[in-house]
Amino acid sequence: MRGFVPRRIAALLIALLIACGQGPGPTGTNPTGATAIEPLPSQTATSVHQLYKLAAEWELGGVEPSEDDDAGVDFTVPLEPLPNPKKLERPMPAYRAKIPFTLSAEDQRFRPEGMSVFIGDDEVPYSRQPITEAAEASWRVKNQWLIVSHNGKPAETTIRWTGIDGALLRHAPEASGLEPAEFVSWELTLAGHTRQGLMLPAPSTGSWDLTLPAGTARFESWVALEATPVKSLRSDGATVVLGITADGEQHEVARIELDPDAKAGFVEMRADLSAWAGKDVTVTISTDPGVSPEYDWVFVGAPTIVGEPSNEVRRVIVIGLDTTRPDHISFNGYPLPTTPELDVIAGQSVVFDRAWAPAPRTRPSFRSATTGRWPLAAVGSKNIGEVFQDEGWATAGIVANIHLQPRFDFHQGYDTWSFDGKADAVDQVDRSLDWLNANLDRDTYLFVHFMDPHLIYNAPGQFRDKFLVEPDPRLEKEGDFNRWDVLQWQKGKKLTPKRKKHIKALHDGEMAYTSQELGRFFAELDKLPGKTLVVVHSDHGEEFWEHDGFEHNHSLYDEVTRAVLWVRPGGGLTEGFRVDTPVSLVDIAPTVFDLAGITDRPDVDGKSLVPLFDPDAQPDESWSRPLAMAHLQYSHERWGVVWNDHKYILHTGSGRAELYDILNDKAERNNIAEETDLTPWVEALAEAHDISVGPGVRVRFNLPKGSKPVTVTMPIDIIEAGVLDPETSTDHRANLEWGETPKRLVEDIGTVEVAEDNRSFVYTPGKEPRGVLYVRTASAPDAAAIQLERDGVAMATTTGPKGKPRWDGAKKEWILFDRGTVLVPPPTEFARMQALRDAGSVAESERAMLEKLGYIH
Repeated sequence: MRGFVPRRIAALLIALLIACGQGPGPTGTNPTGATAIEPLPSQTATSVHQLYKLAAEWELGGVEPSEDDDAGVDFTVPLEPLPNPKKLERPMPAYRAKIPFTLSAEDQRFRPEGMSVFIGDDEVPYSRQPITEAAEASWRVKNQWLIVSHNGKPAETTIRWTGIDGALLRHAPEASGLEPAEFVSWELTLAGHTRQGLMLPAPSTGSWDLTLPAGTARFESWVALEATPVKSLRSDGATVVLGITADGEQHEVARIELDPDAKAGFVEMRADLSAWAGKDVTVTISTDPGVSPEYDWVFVGAPTIVGEPSNEVRRVIVIGLDTTRPDHISFNGYPLPTTPELDVIAGQSVVFDRAWAPAPRTRPSFRSATTGRWPLAAVGSKNIGEVFQDEGWATAGIVANIHLQPRFDFHQGYDTWSFDGKADAVDQVDRSLDWLNANLDRDTYLFVHFMDPHLIYNAPGQFRDKFLVEPDPRLEKEGDFNRWDVLQWQKGKKLTPKRKKHIKALHDGEMAYTSQELGRFFAELDKLPGKTLVVVHSDHGEEFWEHDGFEHNHSLYDEVTRAVLWVRPGGGLTEGFRVDTPVSLVDIAPTVFDLAGITDRPDVDGKSLVPLFDPDAQPDESWSRPLAMAHLQYSHERWGVVWNDHKYILHTGSGRAELYDILNDKAERNNIAEETDLTPWVEALAEAHDISVGPGVRVRFNLPKGSKPVTVTMPIDIIEAGVLDPETSTDHRANLEWGETPKRLVEDIGTVEVAEDNRSFVYTPGKEPRGVLYVRTASAPDAAAIQLERDGVAMATTTGPKGKPRWDGAKKEWILFDRGTVLVPPPTEFARMQALRDAGSVAESERAMLEKLGYIH
């Protein structure tokens, strides 16, 4: 259990004062605040030279790989018996050894590129067969372990890996084949911190000709030695030197010795340049090797020269609250006092009462919130941090959800990105305040994320049991739990009403704890000099069995898709107000760009909320746009849209439609899809997601292995046809980015080839021909007029259940035509990420965290 620490006492006193009426109340009255949300000052506060983003003269050194480096590296590894806790039968004994280098997620699923295994002088063949089926000597990889099947424990096992070659080439200027500016651009992650900056393998030098800021000037950076992927290949130390050439004289200003034996982490490098303030100078950053230059991969993080402020500093802070339902905030009428501090903040803000998240889960929602694009378009798009960084602002991200770590590119454009999956709200507040206080003389953009309301519900101290009225003694005995535990309780009929209330109360305790820490954060934030703007939002909500589900990521109902979205100026509004216009998290980026006066911005899908900051504003027709939502992970695929005071949901695999009047049916209990012409909402869904949706037919089939191709002829032209990914109809989709493999792939189902006349297509069955084909047409086809043919022989159909045409063959094989609204699924987030780059490996620490949270088994 997380401990209750003394530094929270101040926040508790603030909360007590509020509760006793000594301070701004929940109505939002705040005599020191602003009367309206105004744009931030247009003037840059400080003269800044971001050396890592400026052109420079480069003299790059380092050790170039020799011709025989492609032979790879041999590692002799000790084997130990592979544990067999389930007592599974194995044809051969199995052993394991820890792999002494890092493998990517792709390498763990298939044969790692460049890896071979030898027993003595004999190479052992690779096999994807499970060890329970291995009848011959073979090897495979699982979670960074080498698994060997072999009769008799091998006396000596050697792993040969040529994968080190890629790292050697990338850290060698000539061998990399890159231009110097591209070569030096780098990022490095150490101890949970990811920084952008320069790679300068020793000996190297970068030189910048520039004019230093007048008055005072300082240099700041964070430097480190980057380790190789192999622990046995290491640097013997290196030095970073900062120099100034002015008036024909060279000066060494600062020197940092980097010790390879020091604890992993960045070393701060600062220097006062005021002696040359206002002068034309040449700034140099040099790296010197130790005894040997081998593996002296020196990283210089975000080297920047900062002058003294000449205007008020500007500050934009976006606070992301994980798993926070608007209707569990007492400001919004929740009957329990879960959020007294947040109630005050809301009362000083513009509160958007009808805000939706684009997904009921973290990653796609935050993709939209941080880029202004809908989730799929957001992959690879420029985010808010990078836009502000380009404007010279100091940028930082401080996050606690494993889905926000650098592997998913959220860190792009941030000078520093801190990920700590174990961080509590107190940690996030302290880290945020430390960074803001360290940058008081610069324009700053901060994104800070709070994980506390997310499972595992275990608020510290008094907050854990704050709202427990009738505890479930069995649940208390169980201790911490995740979503898998709750599902098992439900299957075992242990999920009693008492247990449900207990679980909900634990979540409310986390809300109260988060509220307290945010109260402390805002109290300190309002003391900082300059002009501040804060956006508070959630990424999704949490289900408490409103539609028989728990947690999130299983549905598109409002308990998981309604979002918190508040905008507050520094000090707060003297009188906050609510906005009823439907909005989305996709609107955050254009809003902060407008308020910060940024005109050089990327394309966005959202709309700036600035026109709604006037309480008397009358929104024009452009605000009646459709708002998209989709991207479930733990249930079958469906796509939704909020438009015209209704929510429309289309299930990809089944074609089932849901339509709710969300003004009059807030609980979304009365599905009016069958009694409504859905055409306008289908069109709204297509517009919102920019996907192909409309009339067509689903061809459902169950054929035996080895079946011959089937030709399907349609009565009207085909717009598009294909095989539906079996994952779309799976209630727990494989986490591809974490290395999970789907049970069945599209190619297992088969392939579809549309004829040139667009009237027919050939379905060629795969090794598991059971699934669904989609056929998109311009208008609703007459399903009875669809013709089947195999080997030139017509396959006659009959009328099946509910009047649907059906063909039945021998051995329980059948084909069924289901007419309705068809959605052509676009490339997934994972496919888009893979197109950009490999998603990276899953470290054991990450896997343990994912299992604890219930993301993977």
